[in-house]
Amino acid sequence: VSVSGRTTTAPYQQVLGIERSFLPWQPEASDKRTKLTFLWPLIASPHVTAETRSDEQQTPVFTDDDLAKE
Repeated sequence: VSVSGRTTTAPYQQVLGIERSFLPWQPEASDKRTKLTFLWPLIASPHVTAETRSDEQQTPVFTDDDLAKE
């Protein structure tokens, strides 16, 4: 999901935020329902800042390398 818009300090169109998620889908009908469990970590500190790099994919900026250690 990406949110674009303008602010009072930057009156031009820009990306205001991006959030990535997992969206399961099934290309055709099935007799059985897909069973899916989504587990969120209960104890974790944020590792990504609110800014993104200016490349085409708006790469998120990490605060440190602690996520790789986890």
